Amino acid sequence: MGLNVKNRSGVRRGAVAPLVAVLIVPLLAMVAFCVDLGYVVRVKTELQNAADAAALAGAANLMTPTFAGISNTTTAANASMTSARTIAKKFALLNSAGSAPLNLLDADIVVGYMANPTNQQQSLSAWSAGNSLPNTVQVMLRRDSTANTPVSLFFARILGISTWNCTASATAAFVQGSTVTGFKSNGPNGLLLPLAIDASYWNSFIATGQSPDGTTSDTYSVTLPSSSTGAPGNVSSNADGIPEFNNTYPNNNSPGNFGLVDIGPPSNSTPTFRDWIDSGPTQADLSYFGSNGLQATPSSPATLKGGPGLKSTLISDLASIVGEPRIVPLFSNYSGNGSNTQYTIIGFAGITIVSATGHGSNIQLVVQPMVVTDLTATTGTGSGSQFVYPQTPLTLTR
Repeated sequence: MGLNVKNRSGVRRGAVAPLVAVLIVPLLAMVAFCVDLGYVVRVKTELQNAADAAALAGAANLMTPTFAGISNTTTAANASMTSARTIAKKFALLNSAGSAPLNLLDADIVVGYMANPTNQQQSLSAWSAGNSLPNTVQVMLRRDSTANTPVSLFFARILGISTWNCTASATAAFVQGSTVTGFKSNGPNGLLLPLAIDASYWNSFIATGQSPDGTTSDTYSVTLPSSSTGAPGNVSSNADGIPEFNNTYPNNNSPGNFGLVDIGPPSNSTPTFRDWIDSGPTQADLSYFGSNGLQATPSSPATLKGGPGLKSTLISDLASIVGEPRIVPLFSNYSGNGSNTQYTIIGFAGITIVSATGHGSNIQLVVQPMVVTDLTATTGTGSGSQFVYPQTPLTLTR
């Protein structure tokens, strides 16, 4: 008895349709899951990147130099916190997640102080009077019903799921501590100025907030230069809680050149000092001190030759860098006179000039401590430097 092949083949073809009908719903559900899951992951990644950027930008505005002589911690803290919040919100809005602009709510920004910002177990509380200056910013960016609207889904609507709520948080901190010992002879021009400051004056100022004449002055407000507020627009005439170092020049404890020093091959040329003020030392300048560049610590000091004196012609150059981050050498003593003076350099300090005025014997410079990052800076043990870093002291902590 023969088989009816044609009839059996027809039965097999007819059985597919019911099978497809049964599987169509789970197949569509899987498609919806895959497409929407990929979109959700992308939005989550964009949201996290935006949160990281906002936290880092906010923390960058907390890089206020901390020292014992700060005249008003509350004023300094409030100024830096206001700046940190403003810039964090700005950077959040420069980003998007799922093509949606991101508004960062004030309630989702916490600015505070953490003794150990990298401690994952420690929670961040808002800064309060009595704490050290704030050093940490925590943000939460949303795409939910609270801010920026939930994320709209595509195929998941088939299953009755039309939106998805997403948040991303980030914490960034300014981690203090300086181990800078000098500046290497390879790399871009550095931020070193040819103006040495008496280390005893400087250390007394850091401890008490008082300038060499015994007074405490807080008449300038300084923020870090940013893309929106560059120098000298970042310096204004009002208190910010950080005292200024006045009467730096003329320095009655140093010879007639008032601490003007060579930061390259010896020179009595005013144009050379103008170049150093405007553009910093070149690789060739720092190579003059040896293959390791200019290195100076209390245990292994360097010797810099005195310059021709702080001439009136240099005041316009010093005024042109008001508000910009710069670095000055610190000297412990000197020998000789005039342009033959030799300064013993034991470290470096981060500063910004807030005022450069006068002429002749009435020249006056006013500086304020500032956190400075210099890519040519070198590190090691026994550092005598303050507020100077070889790379950004900012870090994402969580």
